[in-house]
Amino acid sequence: MQPTVNPKIIEFIDYYKAEIYQLPIDKALEQAEQLGLLLRVNEVGIYSLNDVELFLIDKIFTDLQFEHDVANKTTHDEVIFIATELYHTGGHTRLMERLATFLDFKPDLLITKKPQASIIERENVFFSKIHDGSDGDYSVMEKIAFLLKVVLQYDIVVINTHPEDIYSIVACGLAKRIKRDIKIHFVNHADHTFSYGSSISDVWYEISDYGVAVDAKRGLKAKKCFLGIPIDTSKQNSESSYKFENGDLILSAASAGKYKPNNQKSIMPLVSALLDKYDMSTFQIIGVNVFTNYWWWAIKLKYWNRLTLCKSLPYEEYIKATSAAKLYIDSHPFPGGTAFAEQFLQGRLCVGLKTTYTGYTPLEVFKKECVDDVLEEINFISDKSIVEVKKQIESIHSFASVKVRFLDAIFKNKYARGCVHTTNHPKINKKFEIIPVGASKISKIIRITTIKALFSLCIKKSFK
Repeated sequence: MQPTVNPKIIEFIDYYKAEIYQLPIDKALEQAEQLGLLLRVNEVGIYSLNDVELFLIDKIFTDLQFEHDVANKTTHDEVIFIATELYHTGGHTRLMERLATFLDFKPDLLITKKPQASIIERENVFFSKIHDGSDGDYSVMEKIAFLLKVVLQYDIVVINTHPEDIYSIVACGLAKRIKRDIKIHFVNHADHTFSYGSSISDVWYEISDYGVAVDAKRGLKAKKCFLGIPIDTSKQNSESSYKFENGDLILSAASAGKYKPNNQKSIMPLVSALLDKYDMSTFQIIGVNVFTNYWWWAIKLKYWNRLTLCKSLPYEEYIKATSAAKLYIDSHPFPGGTAFAEQFLQGRLCVGLKTTYTGYTPLEVFKKECVDDVLEEINFISDKSIVEVKKQIESIHSFASVKVRFLDAIFKNKYARGCVHTTNHPKINKKFEIIPVGASKISKIIRITTIKALFSLCIKKSFK
């Protein structure tokens, strides 16, 4: 039976929304951002708040006192990408960069949170002009005005924002009211969770089968287009390179939270089994904060020098650091997405544990339900299977394949459809398991929050 949203959580969200509707507009935007963050980090079965988006857009448009200039069509730049925050590590930033390179020209970029100087330097490679939405001591409404002024100068907007970034969504919604022919394309890179943006998007890009299942619950009116995760498939590896022996390096890499045990799901039994069976091998995990990621402490003490835990690395350093590995293990309970298929294409044998979040890559055929089956898979993956999976990865992930889907949607109004293989229903938690440090209304949320989350919040607030 498909799980349903806890009625007490719906009651809490309705209370939160009612308060947003009564606040002054600047405070309402701030509270909407906090609500979005709460839903982003907690998969409680609520994936959109279209009514909140439309209320804020209507309210601001009605009272609009900005000087908004829609420039002459001949002077417009064609495409702008919008990002909330960019990073040297992880796959979301690289997804946006690769989409930008698929265009025949350098598009522009708007970043809504203050970027590091090194990020600006990096993005200058991919973008012609970079607008800094944090460049100034803006009030909330001044920020909306700035974002709106920038967006109105373009015909096509490609959104790559954080799920809670209500400011960018409101600015784009206002732009659609003022300039009817503007097109909003939303790249749903965090497709497993809540996100603002579903009420104002004209095209909604999907990257996984799991995301397709979640999108069915967003109330989308946009055209949906399967995009897939673009990965460099140009490197040629013979089937003989996909061999692992005792003594070879084992590797896994992901953001820290993807390894955090959840609902009795953990990668630790697999790590332990691998180090026990392959007693001459070492295991390296990239993406760990050894001081705060306490779930690694016990297994680190057990295996000590045979288990190396290190922080996230910039992409170029990450590729170099992983070059010695022969076996790659996908992160768990949350999968790595880009990294899993990328490491396979670098010539590494790739396996892992199955998870709720499926349909990101054909390589998931090498994932198994339990630790023993994963160990067996390492020994019995055939050359024929490797060749077949390579062909499927080329079709789904190659730059050429993703480029065609993206450009067809942008310029030809042609929308690719993915082939949904998963039968899993989206995960729905009955209580909030994480409370953001800045969250308000704690007294209202206590009865629908786990004791662990409340304790963690108290600890974080005491050190804030």
